[in-house]
Amino acid sequence: MIEKGQSATVISAICGISLDMLRRRYDHSDARVVQVIGHAIMDDLLGVAA
Repeated sequence: MIEKGQSATVISAICGISLDMLRRRYDHSDARVVQVIGHAIMDDLLGVAA
């Protein structure tokens, strides 16, 4: 879900765990994923067609 750009709040609600628990357990980053998500968000903000 993170790779698809879902927010941590939505993920925690779907998984049925607290946001704090989600962050403590899965708080690591992968620069490749962060870059892909960042580009996707910027494309959405700028209205770039896929």
